[in-house]
Amino acid sequence: MNDAGEHVRSGRRYDRAAFADEIIEGYAVAFMPIQSRSAVRHSNAGRAILGRAFDGVQMILPDARGLFPWDAGCDPQYATVQMSLLDLAGDLPARQ
Repeated sequence: MNDAGEHVRSGRRYDRAAFADEIIEGYAVAFMPIQSRSAVRHSNAGRAILGRAFDGVQMILPDARGLFPWDAGCDPQYATVQMSLLDLAGDLPARQ
């Protein structure tokens, strides 16, 4: 998370569904925008600090085999944990 924050402070944007390989060495992570209602519901501390609402993004990690929750063969328990809290918005990130 700290590395992602450093990238954001340096000007990198993660506001679209995308994979990023610069966050964790040797692994890609995925970023997905979340729906406004999820951002409001889960951002009380952030809104208190910033004094305003803001868009939210979820960073999704692959399972131990490098599979994402939407990939066939991803560990089902892992997929549930990664995808159950927030309501994602838009399409899944495309692999390049």
